[in-house]
Amino acid sequence: MWQGSGRELADLVMSPRDKPLVIVSRVPGSGELHLDTARIEEEVGDWADVVLVRNGTPTRELQRHLPENWQVFGNAARVYPRPVDGLAPGPGRYFMARDPREVERRTRELIDEVLALPGPAAAEAGPAQPVAPARVEKAGTVKGFFAEGACAWVELDDGGMAQIAQPDVVPGVRLDWLLSPKQEVQGLFDAERHTLDIAGSVLRPRLLEAYTWGQVVLCLVLTASVDRAVLSPLPGEEIEVLRADVSSNELDGVDSLLAPGQVVAARLVLEAGRRRLRLVDVDDDDPVAPAPVLVRGGLPWLVEGRDLLPPAGEESDAGEEAAVRAPEAAAVPAQGKGTPPAGAAMTGAPVPPPAPAQAADASGGPALPGPAGGPLPPDAAAAGNPASDAKARGGAALTEALLKVAELKARVERAEAAAVVLQDAAARAGQAEAELARERAEAARLRMENLRISEQRNKAQKLARKGAKSAEARPARELFSTGEEALRHEVYLAWVERIPALEKADRPLRQYGVGAGFAKAYFAQPPDIRHKAAKALVDLLTAEPGQAVPRQVHEWRTGRGGHNPPHTRDDGAVGFRMYVEENTPGARRLHFWKLPDGGIELHDVGVHDKDLA
Repeated sequence: MWQGSGRELADLVMSPRDKPLVIVSRVPGSGELHLDTARIEEEVGDWADVVLVRNGTPTRELQRHLPENWQVFGNAARVYPRPVDGLAPGPGRYFMARDPREVERRTRELIDEVLALPGPAAAEAGPAQPVAPARVEKAGTVKGFFAEGACAWVELDDGGMAQIAQPDVVPGVRLDWLLSPKQEVQGLFDAERHTLDIAGSVLRPRLLEAYTWGQVVLCLVLTASVDRAVLSPLPGEEIEVLRADVSSNELDGVDSLLAPGQVVAARLVLEAGRRRLRLVDVDDDDPVAPAPVLVRGGLPWLVEGRDLLPPAGEESDAGEEAAVRAPEAAAVPAQGKGTPPAGAAMTGAPVPPPAPAQAADASGGPALPGPAGGPLPPDAAAAGNPASDAKARGGAALTEALLKVAELKARVERAEAAAVVLQDAAARAGQAEAELARERAEAARLRMENLRISEQRNKAQKLARKGAKSAEARPARELFSTGEEALRHEVYLAWVERIPALEKADRPLRQYGVGAGFAKAYFAQPPDIRHKAAKALVDLLTAEPGQAVPRQVHEWRTGRGGHNPPHTRDDGAVGFRMYVEENTPGARRLHFWKLPDGGIELHDVGVHDKDLA
């Protein structure tokens, strides 16, 4: 039984193997439908590698990391031929026994398919293969992208052209998300394939090299279902999130808030030794860590607001257009007199000329009679009447001319019949071309509609996620007799949510005082602002004395100029102001006093230009 992960099995499928690979999936507890793995290994063991994998998480991971329709799951098996010229061909047919009586037959069919494939590379006989030309180092400039970002064109410094293929860089990530037009690149140029391999410029940061715990990071949504989703903060890093990580409303479906291809912000935390991503406690004004660059000199691989949307257009296929293009109408003669009706059959048999016996002589009279009442041959008639030699010769010439006229007439009729057939074919081809144009226009309209709906869905789900974060079952103020008690409760809950479990011992809430008007000002704010203010208080109250707070904090001055002194109290406390929101009209600020002994006393929360003097 396969002991690795589904991704490792997918890597094995796509690797430059020397043998074909057979993957047999099994559902535990359904032995009567299991293909005979022992027999398969016995029959093809020298010809192919056989892997037995348990249906479930490994097969789901295998499906996510293989090209579309390459998967295998359930009680089934599939054969993956060995790569040719470094490229993995597609897998064979799907072998599955739907009834116990089919197991033996499906097993035999699978074995036959394996043995029909080219076997181990070392076992193949034949002439020695020519040595591939050595690849040379070349540099160039990215000129553009095609095939929906799967390939990039590069103009080499020596004037040649090359292309970069997505699988050679970061598999599964669009090249136009990694490289920018006019970016200079360098790699190994393959003159035979006209490709530039820039693997030497690919960066592969680990998760904690790119981010730190507690940061808000960008993630790509890979899958989404009713109760969970899989997010990727880095290519190859997959973290499962549950409903509680996305919404505070247990009735929300995860797939109503997230969809594959979306780029979302989530907080990276460590809980009980496990990596987790939480979207529910991320606010709009939380600073988002930039995604790492995966190709030296390139772009961050994820950008906020740039989702993986369906294609909006279709690249033209000149070969397809040429195959259906109708003949030029100008090359088809118009229907004329004597032309058969449309649809008449065209034959290659010539029209027979008039019989010589029916041809008139040169004088316009009837032909001379011959023996038995028939006309005489021209030479016989001439011999019997020497005076008519000239007429006889003229009659022969006339007969020859009539034969030629008849032949020409037959040729004209055949040409006119061919013209009708061509006109009919041209009309049908024109109709087909018009129908194809209509189908292409409809396909383009549907693609644009799909793109529009996807964009609307992403916007709607983004708004829904905001609503899911700010949902409040019952205001805490109603649960306590004093505003200060309710405030301390909300701050404690924010600390519970914001500080990872393993860090709580090292980041406890410091003791703090609450000024006379602070609780009233706090509960006068809308729920989403209180939520942000509570998080700001957690950042302030968990920082060690003298340690920088991860928000903008500065002295609360008596005037607007930087030369104005800060507010002070008679007991020596100094006023400070901290950001609750940024880049928002009417952004809130939190004011507090820093006491001489290093303690904190909360003073007020409100809009940034509020006069508190």
